Amino acid sequence: ALATSSSVICNSLFLYIGLKKKYPQIIIIKLGKTVAKIIFSAIISVGCAVIIYNILNYAILMPRLFYLMIAVGFSGIIYLLFLEIIIIMFSNS
Repeated sequence: ALATSSSVICNSLFLYIGLKKKYPQIIIIKLGKTVAKIIFSAIISVGCAVIIYNILNYAILMPRLFYLMIAVGFSGIIYLLFLEIIIIMFSNS
């Protein structure tokens, strides 16, 4: 989850920067807002995954694979929820 979310952040930034350099005439303010929303959701998702993993690691005795599966599952859910919340909040802009 951490690697995937980190790659989403980097890929979104590189995509935005690459498009801006290759096609400077295109107005990509809307794309920039979308990239910012994706990056924000990915950062929140990574933070939540790390927190959930650490809480489970210290609170419950079970194999580490279960910690990872639960953290990744919650991270994915949180990522999608934040994207939906952000889309709803900023749908007017």
